[in-house]
Amino acid sequence: LIPACRPTEPAKNSPDSTRDFAEGALRLDWRQWRRNGAEDFTLERLRFERTWPGRRKRLADGLDWGDYRLSVYDVNRDALLFRQGFDTSLDPAARSATTQLTVRFPMPQRPVRAEVEKRRSESAFHVLSSITIDPNVDSVDRSAGAIATRVDAILASGEPDTKVDLAILGDGYVEAEYPKFADDAARAAGYLFSIDPFRKRKRDFNVSSVFAPSTSSGVTDVYLGLKKDTVFHCAYHSGGSERSLADGNNHAVREVASA
Repeated sequence: LIPACRPTEPAKNSPDSTRDFAEGALRLDWRQWRRNGAEDFTLERLRFERTWPGRRKRLADGLDWGDYRLSVYDVNRDALLFRQGFDTSLDPAARSATTQLTVRFPMPQRPVRAEVEKRRSESAFHVLSSITIDPNVDSVDRSAGAIATRVDAILASGEPDTKVDLAILGDGYVEAEYPKFADDAARAAGYLFSIDPFRKRKRDFNVSSVFAPSTSSGVTDVYLGLKKDTVFHCAYHSGGSERSLADGNNHAVREVASA
């Protein structure tokens, strides 16, 4: 009797269907809020990206790993087209806090309903936010990127949809420090693949360095009294810890990574 009592979810789309999606990706830039224990997601921007590097088959069978998941449904057929789990940087114990985050999926050809769901148990979720998206409306930002970037391949192992794709970004490098950034990025990748399980699975990864110049060299550090004008607004003392470093401009990070 237990399976018969479970809520019915919309049917999944055909696992190999590509008729629902066009070239490129749709990026949803969210603001996550928590006020007095209540939680919500507010959409800040819809952004078109020219490339979808993820899997192209069985899009509705994404792993439900994480405390949240994005589910995308066809508005007319109510069929599940895409699903992927994710996490956010918001402290689960915080009663009042906010953060920016981004989720994305292949560019739909027709209107869809995108739902952000929160995990309640191992297999149960409840909807926090639901929006209907028409991919043909002017609210989808299709403008050229405003941040100049330079992309170099550090490790090229195959087509993006068959590999894990890593982008190494750096903050606080001025234009003249590009050679230093390239060396630092290559060294960071070398460290990663010098240990297991990454060393044994190296051929399962693609790694690129993506350079975006900052106005100032270095990053903000309140303990040292340093205030820097950088492309990602990175600063120490994130989350109240002196040693932690985090970006302060998620939109800029996503714009640069999309290159």
